[in-house]
Order: sequence, then C-alpha cells, then structure tokens
Amino acid sequence: MIKNLVTVSLIVFLLVSVGILGASIFVKQDDAENNKLPVATLPQSSIATITINQVAQHNSRNDCWMIISGKVYSLANYMTAHPGGASTIIPLCGKDGTSAFATQGGQGSHSQTARNLLVKYYVGDLAK
Repeated sequence: MIKNLVTVSLIVFLLVSVGILGASIFVKQDDAENNKLPVATLPQSSIATITINQVAQHNSRNDCWMIISGKVYSLANYMTAHPGGASTIIPLCGKDGTSAFATQGGQGSHSQTARNLLVKYYVGDLAK
C-alpha cells in the first residue's frame, strides 16, 4: 500500500516537472524598451511577419490589432476584460500602442501580469 502511494506520488511529481519544463520551452521573455513582453516561442520560420499596412487594416473594435514593442497583438477578444475599458484600446486599433502600453496611457505602467496576458493575443512580429 505504501509502496503504491510512493510510486503514484513519484509519477505525479515527474509529470508535473515535465509539464513545467515543457511549458518553459514555449515561452520566452522579450525585453523591449525595459518591458518584459512574453511571446510564444516558435521556430523563426513559423513566426508571422506583419507589415504596418496589414496592422492598419485591423482598426476596429471587432478586429483590433495593435503593435507593442515591435510585436503585433490581436486585442478584439480582450476589449471587455480590459480594466480601463474598451475605450482605452479602440483608438489604438491598427496602430502602434507601444507608448500608451508602456505608460498605461500616461497613468503609470502596466503590471507584469498585464504584460504576461499579451502572450494569448500574439499574432506575429512587425516587419522591419
């Protein structure tokens, strides 16, 4: 009985450890303008490169892409969850919102939690 408990505990520990290590492989930290913006790590050939003209086409509440520190994020699905309200994001749809994000619209700075949320909305890198 105790042997079975130890075996099960060891298996659970190993699975959790592998899961944590595996998850860390798929996320990297990109330190852009002293903001740590996590983005999903993909093979370089898999990362979409998006032009500023393509971003500009996604400029509405229901189709909102924003550039933050050279990365492109699709934020339409985040609008209603944003603590400052959709009205703080909508004017920046289809544009570079790096400064607004970095300064929280002139009110301070976004938390690391806010930066971590961006991972879910990452579309690709802005073409240089």
